[in-house]
Amino acid sequence: MMSSLRTSGSPFQETRETIDYSTPGEAESGFGTLPTSNVLKYVLADSTWIAIRPSGTEPKIKIYYSVKADNRDVAEE
Repeated sequence: MMSSLRTSGSPFQETRETIDYSTPGEAESGFGTLPTSNVLKYVLADSTWIAIRPSGTEPKIKIYYSVKADNRDVAEE
């Protein structure tokens, strides 16, 4: 599934940035290079992000997300 996601592009509308942690990347200033990991992170136009990675112990995909909004009701919607 991760290979398919890498070759097919973002499955989310309004993706501003796709970060592929399987290749070395710079951390925040002064922290050097991040270790590689089988993770894809999609940052959307509204700064919401979705990270996708395989489980390390089970045959499933894990999805993490963060939502930004002006207030809790809008974020929950």
